[in-house]
Amino acid sequence: MKTLADEGSAHSKIIVIGIPNAGQSLISFGKDLANRLEIIPFESNPENKIAELVKKGEEALRISINIRDEIIAAAQGSFYIAQMLAYHTCIRSGITETGKFITSTTQSYESVKTDVMETLKRSFHETRIAFCRGTKLKREGRAPYLHLVYWLSESNNWSIIAIREANRHQAQKGSVSQVVTKGFLIDLINSSEDIQKVLHFDTVSNTLVAQDPQFVFYIRNMSWPTIAAEVGFLSMEFPSRYDFALSFAGEDRAIAESLFNSLQDNELEVFYDKNEQHRILAENVEEYVAPIYASDAQCVICILGPTYPTKIWTKFESKQFRESFNNGEVIAILVDTVLPGAFDLAGNVGHITWYAKNDPVQQIEAITDLLLRKCAETRGSSPGA
Repeated sequence: MKTLADEGSAHSKIIVIGIPNAGQSLISFGKDLANRLEIIPFESNPENKIAELVKKGEEALRISINIRDEIIAAAQGSFYIAQMLAYHTCIRSGITETGKFITSTTQSYESVKTDVMETLKRSFHETRIAFCRGTKLKREGRAPYLHLVYWLSESNNWSIIAIREANRHQAQKGSVSQVVTKGFLIDLINSSEDIQKVLHFDTVSNTLVAQDPQFVFYIRNMSWPTIAAEVGFLSMEFPSRYDFALSFAGEDRAIAESLFNSLQDNELEVFYDKNEQHRILAENVEEYVAPIYASDAQCVICILGPTYPTKIWTKFESKQFRESFNNGEVIAILVDTVLPGAFDLAGNVGHITWYAKNDPVQQIEAITDLLLRKCAETRGSSPGA
């Protein structure tokens, strides 16, 4: 490619036909190639070309499609989708061949779309469910795979850069970033031939791409809250940016980190200072974390070890969520080495005891299970759940 460009050959060129944005990996070795390439997108035609296509079909069959404008708009630049909608309009109208006289259809767009969606459902329903669910359904989680395909449905060019989309949606940022960066997303796609037929993920550019125009139309016209419930998730809406925020002294970091990893594995959004260092950098730390503990987390998990009341930062954090004890929004984990009466406020409400001599792995699993049930209860009582 570089040699052809340097020679300025007028009779030679390379044409690569492939998936949008995925070709970025082809030129990653030579940045200077970027200005020597021209991208020509397929299935991205202007409305006048879609209108011309429909008109030619009407003339060939001697018909007048009453929902022509709706079909043109719904096609969103795709010849294939325009033909599919026009075809089902004709089928509903009993038109299967060229007539002697011009016949006008009398169908509603919604009825035609319903027929198309029922047809596409037979091809894509199970594939869509399998992708949205992921390798294992985590009903209390933030549905990262479902949100990826939901964001894809809103894209005009059939593709999204996954990490960029995650950064734009704070409520799913942690869960989506995890499935992308840890390789769970590409593993899920590679595990299913049916998913591979409709979705491609380029690990170099972090780009998720839809490969089938029928699948694109299908996901663009679904009721996503209904889909979330059908897959098994509690909700697509979340009352807070974080499900949980961790507050602890440095001496109890091992407990906090194990709990963070366990909750994140269940696709929950958790504020953990070590995981947010790059965001806190150069920020006023008090201004950054104060709203998180005061209102941005649905619940605060407070790990009350022996040194908790002596630390400056834990004093600051607990000041932000102190009033939330009475609202059931603070979950206290009392380390059994703490002297009785050290945390009277926490002792007066339901709490979890951490036994220093017991198996930490088993305790983390048990606590995670309790927190998932707490999360499910909270989501179930939230508006829109």
